[in-house]
Amino acid sequence: MTYFVAVIDHGGITKAAQALYISQPSLSQAIRTLERRLGTTLFDRTGRRLTLTDDGRTLEVAARRILADVDRAKSKVASVRELESGRVEIVTFSAFSIHPVVELVRRFRAVIRASSCRSPTWTARPVCTPRSAAARPRSG
Repeated sequence: MTYFVAVIDHGGITKAAQALYISQPSLSQAIRTLERRLGTTLFDRTGRRLTLTDDGRTLEVAARRILADVDRAKSKVASVRELESGRVEIVTFSAFSIHPVVELVRRFRAVIRASSCRSPTWTARPVCTPRSAAARPRSG
């Protein structure tokens, strides 16, 4: 798709090949292979200038969208890899919920400025219910 869009943007195979730093025959072959795989002609090759066919114009819209999606995906992956985004979950016993976890989160946030912290909400099953407490023998 990159080659196809480059040919459109540069107005021809020779200029697109130069911009892509590949040989003109390699780019021509790549375009012919794309056309063969799609089963259609994408460029009208009459005269010295390439012009898009109707199928070529249809593919151009999709190709540009695909390339933009790929760029966005690369950016998102890079932001996670560079620790600019992502998610870290800390699960701990309640005895540790204040110390040392608070200090660890503070240090993490100082290093990773874009981080946000959220405390998960969960319901713990009580160890002692009113019914079980009444059933226990009392001493004293």
